[in-house]
Amino acid sequence: MNNSADLPDGPFPDQEHHQTAWFISLPRANLSNEAQAAQSAIKNNVETFWADASNKLAATVQGKIKDQKLDPKDLAAVASFRAKCFDYYVRSIATCIQSGNETAKRMDFHVAREELHHKIMLAALEGIELPATAFPQLDKVLVSIADSVKSASLENLQARLTFWISLAIYEKDLGTGKVITKLRTFFFQSNEALSKLLSAKGSFHEIDFVFEYLQYDATYNNDIFAPIAGEIQKDLVDKWKKNMAQSILDVEVASEAPQPPR
Repeated sequence: MNNSADLPDGPFPDQEHHQTAWFISLPRANLSNEAQAAQSAIKNNVETFWADASNKLAATVQGKIKDQKLDPKDLAAVASFRAKCFDYYVRSIATCIQSGNETAKRMDFHVAREELHHKIMLAALEGIELPATAFPQLDKVLVSIADSVKSASLENLQARLTFWISLAIYEKDLGTGKVITKLRTFFFQSNEALSKLLSAKGSFHEIDFVFEYLQYDATYNNDIFAPIAGEIQKDLVDKWKKNMAQSILDVEVASEAPQPPR
């Protein structure tokens, strides 16, 4: 995001590279040797560092902490960092929406969605709570999404859908019900857009993120989708299930195929 005038004050001294700036500012004495090396690596190759950090974080959440040899002290630092980022992004989105900065708004939809995904993982790992100060701002984000969803491209629709689902899952834990109400409204009023998403050829590998939350919903009985299932056309649901089943089959076949020698 280039226009810092559109941003609220955040915990980061460098708005353009706030993530790296905050991480580099962590006292080296409080970090393991691996984390200290990461602080140096980030200066040389930011993108590679963050891809590696995200992969390690995901592996940790999946119970692979021993394989990755991560120091719990590092995890605590990353968890704290992600929480600060999330709070900052939520406030940034709300400010951009209010200012009408379309470019910044689109960027923050994407970034905040990723942060929400990390936040969900971290909540399971560290028990971090959604910042109470962020929720009034999230309402503004949801209203903006609802207003623009009818003209959404397939890519934007997917991003918005996953954004809504992420928020709905969070809200289930908060027990307020606002997001789930808006999520139901989204499906009620956007059947044409949903049809476009579900029937687009080649799109199903791109919405695994959505499937992940459908599975989450079924596993933990969060009941996000059950109240609205009857409002979605049966043929669309059948098509979605068929493609999902085929995707799973494709993965199983690929995993059983002989692997080329390395």
